[in-house]
Amino acid sequence: MPSGDALFPDPALNAQRKHVLNRWCGFLSGPHSREHLNTSSPDG
Repeated sequence: MPSGDALFPDPALNAQRKHVLNRWCGFLSGPHSREHLNTSSPDG
């Protein structure tokens, strides 16, 4: 059994987690995420 099956056995929870991660992916892929990029020292 893959380790994820033992760790995340609840299908409803997994569906919600997938929804959240897909939304986060959409945000990170869009222009609003790029507004917060920093290329200056010491953080960038």
